Amino acid sequence: MLRIGIYTRVSSTGQLDGHSLQTQLERLKELADAQFAGSEYELAIYEEEGLSGTLPPAQMTEGVQTKQRPALTRLLADAEAGQLDAVLFYSVSRLAREEAVFFPAKKKLDNLGVPYRFLDADVDPATDEGALLIGILGIFAATQLRQHKRRIKDAFAKRREEGYTPGGQPPYGLMWQQRDDVPKGGRRGWVQDQHAARWAKWMQERYTAGWTTTKIAEEATRLGVARPSGSNARWDSSAVRKVLVNPFLAGLITHPDGSLTEGQHYEERLWDPEERELMVKRLTRNRKVGSTTVKSTHFPLSGIVTCGHCGARLHGRTNNTGKRFYMCSTQHQHGKEACVGVSRLADPIEKAVTQTIRELATMEHVRDLATEETLSLLNEEKGRLVAHRQDLARERTRTQESIDRLTDMRIAGELTVEQYRVQNDRLWQHCQDLVQQIEEVDRQVEEQNSRHVELETARETLQNFNAVWDALDPDEQQEALRTVIEYAKLEPADGKDLLLRLKVVFLPEKQIPMPSYIKRKTTSGLGSLSPRDLAYLWHKRAGLDDRAIARLWDTTKQNAITRWRGIKKRLDVQTVEKAIEQAADRLDTEKHALPLLGRVNKRADKQVKFAWTKKRRQILAGLVADMPAHELAQSLGICTKTLSERIRRMKRHAGVKTVAELLAWARQAEIIDADA
Repeated sequence: MLRIGIYTRVSSTGQLDGHSLQTQLERLKELADAQFAGSEYELAIYEEEGLSGTLPPAQMTEGVQTKQRPALTRLLADAEAGQLDAVLFYSVSRLAREEAVFFPAKKKLDNLGVPYRFLDADVDPATDEGALLIGILGIFAATQLRQHKRRIKDAFAKRREEGYTPGGQPPYGLMWQQRDDVPKGGRRGWVQDQHAARWAKWMQERYTAGWTTTKIAEEATRLGVARPSGSNARWDSSAVRKVLVNPFLAGLITHPDGSLTEGQHYEERLWDPEERELMVKRLTRNRKVGSTTVKSTHFPLSGIVTCGHCGARLHGRTNNTGKRFYMCSTQHQHGKEACVGVSRLADPIEKAVTQTIRELATMEHVRDLATEETLSLLNEEKGRLVAHRQDLARERTRTQESIDRLTDMRIAGELTVEQYRVQNDRLWQHCQDLVQQIEEVDRQVEEQNSRHVELETARETLQNFNAVWDALDPDEQQEALRTVIEYAKLEPADGKDLLLRLKVVFLPEKQIPMPSYIKRKTTSGLGSLSPRDLAYLWHKRAGLDDRAIARLWDTTKQNAITRWRGIKKRLDVQTVEKAIEQAADRLDTEKHALPLLGRVNKRADKQVKFAWTKKRRQILAGLVADMPAHELAQSLGICTKTLSERIRRMKRHAGVKTVAELLAWARQAEIIDADA
């Protein structure tokens, strides 16, 4: 009995809902009846559902991890195993839609010697004329697909020119127009989704008011706002950022060249393009400042140390004061509700890690012994894997010989078709399982080899660590730490203290306590007073109160009170008079070196000009122009709360209480023009 293979394929779900698969099967059955009339045969059906004709079978990928066509792979494997007497295709385009796939597949069938036919080409591919015609049809099928893609691309470009999007899922806050609302002959566009649009506007208002994207994400999660995907998953800062900068929500559409134009949904926009530009500038500036700071500041342990709460990596950050610290990435992206996180200043952690590695690197006898034991274990494991692979290879050879003997018995007539098929399928499946096991063992051997190379590199780095560490640049230092550190976990300990568990390759784990703060040396006596402390006592002796001193130093009253508490503790006095009496000699001898007028020791007029920065002059110009607070804040890229605080500091610096008095004082001091 003959065994005929029938191959059918559809490339889209639209064809699946239609009649294409069924039509192909019926027509190919009719072709089989006509081709093999008078012979007994059975059909082996190979179907591909929703796969493109540009995808190759597994025999053509050569180990490359890519999407494949399993039915065509099985057909070629069965033909190679001699299980098919002929193969029928509905058309050349069903076999392949790309020259790089069609011609290798055709050559594979020709080499196997299995007859094959195409329903749309009534020729024999084994003849010269038939091979020529089949090749032309294959090129035509590939050309037809390229033309189809080009037409789709042109249609998308035309839709963009008319102000419509090519299609797809609407952005958060918009939805597709109801079909009943579309005018006759018109196209469906986007309209506001009232529920989602309300939350999108809520996010925009909060961000304009000065909230960060992380805070907005935490609040949206707490309120149970649905994500753009429709799920109740947790919001994060990146999802909020995508909503705020989405050009579609500002009534714009994007083009392939990156340009933006008004779309047909411009009247349905959630906010104006100008407002989006301000948000984009603020977000870009924040990200740029953050990324530039992190890039220009050295964080050798960034991405190496992990969080003891959630297991996420700690990355280097820099705050507004320029201090470096390491922070849990989960807490940074999702807030404290996702992970309470661990964060510490960078200097103590880096100092503890480098000192520990330096100490371990000097323990030559321990290091060499651990190295030898580790490498010997790796060699033993590798030897076991190699022996196991040899056993599998011998088993595969025996199975292949059994398949060959089974084929000889079938040719000699000792087995029926059914017996041959059952035993051959069992042996063939066992052979495939052996191949997969051999590939898995090869992968493990490759991992062992890579691990061996990594450990050799780590041993060399550890041996030369103390000698070359100071001469390495920042990137090389980070790479050296990645090489010698197996893991580093920062875990909570007693109270607010943390525990750093550091594991260096070849060596046992070492636990390093990380206190929550570094205790300063407590000093007392007159010699412990700083120049700023003496300046405070000088002003007190002159009769100024804490508020006047704070205004003179451009700081807060609380800071002045805190400084007095420190002076009182170091001198062990209870009144200012006692403190001035003890420090009288230093006040008289060092008065010319004291910072009496502010943060720098300059004359009063120089200090006034120094305090009025470019940003403060812009605020004064906005106040002169009588700009609304929110517009002035947006033009400066800050929130209204920050603007109010800066105006309050300016009034305190000038010694006035109202904005009008501030402007009058600025004109008199020639900070702004008198005519303004």
